[in-house]
Amino acid sequence: MAERGLARVDMVAVARRHHRLRELAENTADDQVQAILVLAAAVLLHGELEPAHLGAVLRFVDPAVLNKLASEHADLAEDVDCLSELHDDDPDSADTRLLAAAIRQRLLSHLKRDERVLYQPLRRLPGSQ
Repeated sequence: MAERGLARVDMVAVARRHHRLRELAENTADDQVQAILVLAAAVLLHGELEPAHLGAVLRFVDPAVLNKLASEHADLAEDVDCLSELHDDDPDSADTRLLAAAIRQRLLSHLKRDERVLYQPLRRLPGSQ
């Protein structure tokens, strides 16, 4: 019984962290390359931990949707690696700024979709408010 309470706390806490990541993505400027790199790393780490915290919800999500989200994480990780290399080589280049802005937009889009698919159902569970 105590494990159920702990699982509930974990799911609520992970939902709050996800919401905070979305807020950070919304409030980070496109030209803040270093901040975007840190935000992207946090989003990718959060994505790696989601299955451990959202197991109950993930059982109800179409496997094709979960595969798409995982694929997006992999693609995003590759782009973040590229941005990191560009930033190391020439932090002020137009390519660096453009890629950073594109990644921030992708992060925001991804976080909003995750919220709809994974976190809104949590709010509907009894005792989650």
